[in-house]
Amino acid sequence: MSAEEAAAFEQNLETDPQFREEFDFNKDLLESMRIHYKSVLKDKLVSLEKPAEGSQKKGGQRRFFQITSIAAAVALMIALTYGLLFNPVDPQAIFDQYYSPYYNVLDGTERSAGNVSGDLAMRLYDQQQYEEALLVFREAIRQNPNNTSLLFYKALSHLSVEQADSAIVDLNQVVNEPEDQLQEPARWYLGLAYLQRGDVGQAKEIFTTIEAADDSYSERASEILKALE
Repeated sequence: MSAEEAAAFEQNLETDPQFREEFDFNKDLLESMRIHYKSVLKDKLVSLEKPAEGSQKKGGQRRFFQITSIAAAVALMIALTYGLLFNPVDPQAIFDQYYSPYYNVLDGTERSAGNVSGDLAMRLYDQQQYEEALLVFREAIRQNPNNTSLLFYKALSHLSVEQADSAIVDLNQVVNEPEDQLQEPARWYLGLAYLQRGDVGQAKEIFTTIEAADDSYSERASEILKALE
């Protein structure tokens, strides 16, 4: 497990009660299985300690291979069980798989009318210069705080430079704006933002809502929910 995966795993333990409960259950289950297979191995070894008379040499070789095979089988069983139970979901990997910046739906007139910084911010966004775009977006939104379209693209700029917390704040404003044209994609990116932050519980809630909405993102939301199981 990489350092990033370990950090995400620890954060899930701290922030997701259901994940913590499943982890504790699986940990106890693995320990029980370890004790069980250790007992099985011990019984097998004891049964092999009494070879038939006149066959000590062959019996010794046979016991060696039997002991080796049993030990290998037990070790493999424990390793497979551990891998199945403790291979944590990697929310960052799922984010990377599904995230791509939203295309520019704003024309030059809409984004620059009464807001000279808006056009520059969107041009920087289109050029994938997200750090620079964020600086201009802040000024553009200061000039026109009710422009949720610019707020949406500002959020995606945050996501593109791994600033999930800031993206979540912006996206929540867009999602909560009644009948906003970007409300649907904003909800999708909000779910992805929670994945980037490592908050699997919140991400599941968002994607469950999207799945039930039966919109253009529902199928992808279902795929993510399956990956998070």
